[in-house]
Amino acid sequence: MTSTSSWRTKTFTATTTDIHGLVLQTRANFVAADPAASVATVTFRTDSDVLLDAITISEVDAGNTRAISVGWDRNLHRQHDLEAAYIVDIALPPHALSYLEAVGDVVVGPRVLSNATTKNIHVLLSGSGDVYIDDTNIYADRLQLTLQGSGDLQFAVPELHANAVNVAVQGSGDCALFSRVLETKTLDVNVEGSGSVYASGALNGNPSVTTDVDGSGDVRYTLSGDCSSHEIAASASGDAKTSSLACATTSARASGSGDIYASASASFTASASGSGDVYYVGPVVPTMSGKFRTKTLHSVDTKTPHALPLHRAA
Repeated sequence: MTSTSSWRTKTFTATTTDIHGLVLQTRANFVAADPAASVATVTFRTDSDVLLDAITISEVDAGNTRAISVGWDRNLHRQHDLEAAYIVDIALPPHALSYLEAVGDVVVGPRVLSNATTKNIHVLLSGSGDVYIDDTNIYADRLQLTLQGSGDLQFAVPELHANAVNVAVQGSGDCALFSRVLETKTLDVNVEGSGSVYASGALNGNPSVTTDVDGSGDVRYTLSGDCSSHEIAASASGDAKTSSLACATTSARASGSGDIYASASASFTASASGSGDVYYVGPVVPTMSGKFRTKTLHSVDTKTPHALPLHRAA
């Protein structure tokens, strides 16, 4: 842990218990649950008087909730060749966070995220920083993970239970969703940029799955389990490597230069109108139609979550 005992400190305490969001323009953000806390607190530590004067912490509306915003005074950009370090520690009541918007590095610890089937969780990463979320079992109405910048997002939980799971990659950052059990009614994954999506776990709930690759990034699944339907579309240069998941009915449409690897348990239809191919992987099923090739096996390398970054300053 970074020693900050001699650093300047600024502390912010929320004025309401109704804080469920964070908007973070800073780097080196560490978010933890405090069982003894009734309101959110932010502690900013730095070795620079300039940064201490420039930090701004306030309450704002964001993501359809009340949030704490941590950012910088607009005049900070006038400071040239500033060498300084800082760290942001945020303590929240357990299960208080339902909206996180970040541009820099963020580590979210256990029992921070909302954990109720009536609540939505939205994580939006729009900068170059990386976000690490490591939690216990999560329950939500909807989980939405959105990447718009070059930073990566790692979401790792033993079990995820949500009516809907949406993953959208619109930039160059990668998103990895790790779980042992993923129970949902709908799983929607969309890649529009050069970043990739990786998802693991055993599907429960017999969901419908949609996989769209509209960019140069790939979608890679090591998902298993039962699912009712899977619609796969690859319209750009990215590949959809989804054959670990054999839904009852699967349709695959390749209209770009990317390839699709898919499977099914009852019915499979395919079309290929670009330079990319559709590969059906595994044993044949009763109903098969369209333009596709066959493969006996196609493997996707299994990923494991990265260790959480150490508590250190930026």
